[in-house]
This record gives sequence, C-alpha cells and structure tokens, in this order.
Amino acid sequence: MLQKQIIFWGLSLLLVTPLLVANFLFFPFITGKNFFFRIIVEILTALWLSKCFIDTSWRPRKGLLLTVLSGLLLAVFVSTIFSVDPSRSFWSNFERMEGAITYIHAFLLFLIATSTLSSVKDWKRFWFINTYMSLIIAGIAGMQILGYYAVHQGSTRLDATLGNASYLAVYMLISIFIAGLLWIQSTNQNARRYFYPLCILIQIFVLYKTGTRGAILGLIFGLGIASLFFLIRGKDHLRARWYAAGFLVGMIVFGSIFVALKDVPFVQSSPILSRFASISSTERTVASRLTIWKMSWEGFTERPVFGWGLENFGAVFNKHYEPELWRQEAWFDRSHNVFLDWLTLTGVVGFVFYVGLYCSAFYLFWRRSSAFDVKERVLLTALIAAYLFQNLFIFDNIVSLILFISLLAYIHVRSSEKNERLFTSVQWKKLPVWGITPIIIVLGASLYFVNLQPLIAGAEMIRGLQPQEKGLTENLKAFKSVFSRNTFASGEASEQLIPLTQQIISNADISNEIKQEAVTFASQTLEDQMDKTPYDARLRFFYGYFLENINQKERAEKYLREALALSPRKQLILFQLGSLYLGDGRSEEALATQKQAFELDQDFPEARKIYALTALLTNHTDIAQSLLVPAYGSMAVPDARFAIFYTRENDFPLAIQSLEAIEKDPELNLDSRDRLLLSSLYVRVGRRNDAIAHIELVRKQSPESIPNADVLISEIRAGRDPYRVQISQ
Repeated sequence: MLQKQIIFWGLSLLLVTPLLVANFLFFPFITGKNFFFRIIVEILTALWLSKCFIDTSWRPRKGLLLTVLSGLLLAVFVSTIFSVDPSRSFWSNFERMEGAITYIHAFLLFLIATSTLSSVKDWKRFWFINTYMSLIIAGIAGMQILGYYAVHQGSTRLDATLGNASYLAVYMLISIFIAGLLWIQSTNQNARRYFYPLCILIQIFVLYKTGTRGAILGLIFGLGIASLFFLIRGKDHLRARWYAAGFLVGMIVFGSIFVALKDVPFVQSSPILSRFASISSTERTVASRLTIWKMSWEGFTERPVFGWGLENFGAVFNKHYEPELWRQEAWFDRSHNVFLDWLTLTGVVGFVFYVGLYCSAFYLFWRRSSAFDVKERVLLTALIAAYLFQNLFIFDNIVSLILFISLLAYIHVRSSEKNERLFTSVQWKKLPVWGITPIIIVLGASLYFVNLQPLIAGAEMIRGLQPQEKGLTENLKAFKSVFSRNTFASGEASEQLIPLTQQIISNADISNEIKQEAVTFASQTLEDQMDKTPYDARLRFFYGYFLENINQKERAEKYLREALALSPRKQLILFQLGSLYLGDGRSEEALATQKQAFELDQDFPEARKIYALTALLTNHTDIAQSLLVPAYGSMAVPDARFAIFYTRENDFPLAIQSLEAIEKDPELNLDSRDRLLLSSLYVRVGRRNDAIAHIELVRKQSPESIPNADVLISEIRAGRDPYRVQISQ
C-alpha cells in the first residue's frame, strides 16, 4: 500500500510541471519542465518495475489503447532508425525537448498510471489535484493582467509560467473538461453548485485571455459536438437538451453578429477579438500556415512510409521552402499542425497509430459495453474533439502531453472491465537480486546520461551567454564544457558559439592568441556538428556568415553553397551569398545572385532593395532605376543603406531624401547614428539650423551616443563642418 501511495503522489507531482521555470537553463520554460518530467517518470518506473516482479496486479493491463500506443512507440523507433538525422530524432533539442526519448517516457507514464491508478476514486483524486493546479496557474495569469508578473511573450496574451500563450491555452482547454468531468461525478452539492462552475469560469476566462484562436475555437467545437449529441439523442436528458439547443443557437447568433460587426472599432480595438476578426485565408498567419501545410504534404510524399524522423521538420521546411514565406520567421521546425507533423515525420505508419489513439478513445466511449455513463461519454468525447481540433493549428508541449497521456490512461483503466494483466505466467515471492540490480543500474545510468549531463550542459550554456567577471574567456570555457559533455545540447550550443566567437574577435582587450584559439575551436566544433547533421541548412548558413565576417571567403562560400543546396529557394541564403560575391569583387555573380533572390518573389521589399543596392554598387544604375522608381517614386529609398551609398557618391540631396523618408514613415525608426548622418548632410548643403536640431534630438533621445554634442553645435554655428573628417573616414 505504501509503495502505491508513493507512486500516486509521484504521478500527482507531475501535475506541478506547468509551474516550473528553470531560469538557470537554456529555454527555461521548456527544459526545466521536461527534465522534471523525465526524472520523476524514471524514478517511478524503477519503483513500479520492482513491484511488478512480485505482484501480477501491478503489471500492464490488456486493452486497445495499450496496443495502439505500443504500435505508435514502435513506429517512432523505426522512424528514428530511418531518420535523416537519427540523433536529433531520438534526443530532440532544448527548444522542444520531444523526440523518441520523450515518447518513451510518455509510454512509461501510461504503463505506470494504468497499473497503479486502478479505481475511479484514485483518478478523481488525481484530476482534483490537476484542477487545483490549474487554479494556481490561473492566479499567476491574473497577476499578469494586474501587472505583477511579466507576460513573457511581450504582448497582452497571457502565458503564466508556460512561457507561451498557446501552451497555456491548451492546458486550460484540457483542464476545463477535467473540471467538468469532476463536476458531473461529484456528489457534494456545494461543489456542484459553486466550486466546479467557478473553476470552469476562471479557466475559460484565462483561456480567452491567451488569445489563442485554435484552442478557443477548439472549446467551442467540443461543446458544439456535445450539444449536437444531446440535441439529437438526448431524449432522456431534457434539461441538457435545452441547454444544448441554447448553446448552438447562441453560437450561431453570436457568430453571425460577430462576422457582421468585425470591422467596428470595439472589435478592432480589442487585441483578442481583432485576432478572430482577422481570420481569413489571406491573413498573414493563416496564409503562412496553409503554405507550410502544403510544404508538409510535399515532404510526406517524398518519404511516405516512415517519414523524415521526429524533429526533422526543419529539413522539410528548408527543402520545400516557399519564397512567399519571407513575411514569417526564417526557420520553422513545426508545421503548426500536430497531425501533419506525425504524417510528415513518422510517415503513414506513425500517423495511422497516432490517429488510432483518438479513434480508440471514441470507440471505447461509445461501444455497447462502455463503462462510462452518457454524461461522461459526451463530456470526454467533447474533450478529445476539442483537443483534436486545436491540434490542427498548433503543436504539442510537455504539459499537454502529460495530460493527454494521463487521459488515455484513465480511459484505458475505466474500459478494462476484465482487469486482465500481461505477463502473469511468472511471479516471484520476493524481488530477485538479478531483477533489482539491472533496475538500479539502468535508473542510475538514465538519471546521469539522459538528465544530469544535458542539464549541466544547459546550465553551462546559460553561463556562456551571460556576462562573466573575468571576461569573454570565461564564456568560452563554459562553451567548451558544454561540448565536452557530448549531449544533445551541442546542436544549439553550436549556433550560440558563433556570436560569442565574433565578440571575442572584436574585443581589443583580448590577445591575438586567444582570438585564434576561439576561431579554431569554433571552426572545429561547428564542422564536427555539421558532419553529424547533413540536412542542417540553418547551421551552415550561420557558419558561412561567420566565415565571411572573418574574411575566410572561400570556406564561407563552401558552406553557404551547401546551405543553398539544402534550401535552394530561401532568399536569406542568396542574400548572404551575393554579399560574399560583392565583397570578393565578383560583381556580376553578386548581381545575378541578388536578381535570383528578387525573382523568387518580387513582392519582397528587402529583396528589391538588396538587388537595387547591388546594382548601384556594381554600376548598373539602369537596373536600380527600374527597381526603385516604380516602388518608391524616385531613387530615394527609406533605408539608411541607400543614404550611406549616396553620401559616398556625394549625392547629398538623394541621401537626405532617403533619410527624411525614414523619418516620415511611422513604421520606421531613424536611430541616433542615422540622425547624426542626416545632421552631417544638412551641414553639407547649408541647412545648419536643421543640423543643430537633429543633434538636439539625439541628445534628448540618446545622450550617451553623443557626448560631444556641445562641440558639434559650436562648430556648426561657427560655420565649420565638424563631420568632414568622420565622413571621409
């Protein structure tokens, strides 16, 4: 009994996961939660296995969901073996911390929960703890509303301790239905009348304040499914039938009014309502999702059986990149659709088993011999439907995965009427030494290699990114420590090593010997990492950019070309390659490369400007005119790069017009450096009062950037040009 209680509280401890934020680790909202989950599951697994030897009632329950989940795990293993990057598929990275290793732990969680939480009473206690935890999380979200706790995404969308509004949304979505389940099962009148309705209202409010469209629509979809059931087949539940009819009519009326009034100021001024009002196939986020889904499908058709391997969507994204995605971030590692992720990354085999989890749950709810009463069936069906719907627009995280696996375990236990167990033919009266020894060894090895080593590496990476008293050499030592541990942290550490090395190179207080040591270490480390990740266009791009900056142009070209081969239609790579050609004096190649980037999508303003600027720098003024005049009405472009070019060409009027265009554009910002350039140009053309006015503006906005303001103003008033030396330099 004691061991069962320990495991129960260990499982319940997993419900604390949403609260954990490990600020000492890289990606603090992700890594701390995942390491905590893995460590708890591994310890519980050791306790559970030790009990399985001597008590057959602790062994796994037979059932449909166990079969399907086992098939999914097997599909994940096979997909990992045939993955384009098996190591990444197994270990993932700090940003996501999924991969096969997480699904192994999820499977173990399922086995432990189904073996030890054997009664409805156990599960009520478990779900009740989750409901209380959701209220604590809601309280933290409330503190964000009041301004006592930071919103980590820098917006009005609440994220509490999950670090992402979408993650908080799906957590609340599932918790709403769990509280609903406890509500309909409760025999306590006060709890039924007050506690659970209040819980659900709080959870719905927090869900709404996340502004996560997929999860909110998922809630409506789930409730709509439940309402339809009661409306069609709820003859024995007249009150529920009336509520269902009211909900459906209310949603239709509210939806119609909202669509009709979506452009009114009240809706448009609301950060959340305006997100719903903007939904259309042409809206930026929606359009990009549709494009990415198309790319996912192309990736699936290329490797349809076992897919690309978990965590390798980046390879699909790069290979099938659509140039129109310049409006979004440059690198995606998810399709923002859980089902497409499974289809693309584990192929049709993994996809069938994943969808099978949902189908199995629905079947177990609605088969004739179901252990669930009608209200439970409807509510749990609504939960699964809501979760399914929101997964069409987002991806999973460890918190939602814990709840989903726990839900499947609950369904499995309730549906296992005969309580039949697997592997019951052998039983020992006491735990044999040959049984306990491997358990202890495997547990120790797992805690050390799976958790402790990467955890220390993550902490060292943070130390390497933070300012150190002894300077950048200490940061470099921290990164060397990360790589010496040979964990999955090395992937992200490789990217972070590049800017650190650039800082070391540009620091005048660091000796040339240490600078050379840093460059050598970075080069060897990054090239070793790229040998292990043949499909990583992103790292090759960053490394090529780094090599160009340290004037190793030949090697830079090699890696930029490798990146381009992996992502042939990504403008960002072409921009950098064209820049390299230009700096190497290969003018025609530079122009041709920037033309190629521009022609991929001529609506991309940055591609137009880079192509035009390259044309100017290579004396193809006619090409620049054909690009700039139709777009900007003249050769003056609201971009400081053009102002600098015109200044160097002594075309001061065009340089001034370019900078003034930046100043007039409310979406652009004329920073201190550009404003001082404009001031210097005003001096050149005799507009001395304007020059002084801009110096005063800089002094007001950023006094540290112009300590010699009085000297500049004095010189200008005296009729001299204090900028001439600076400009000539």
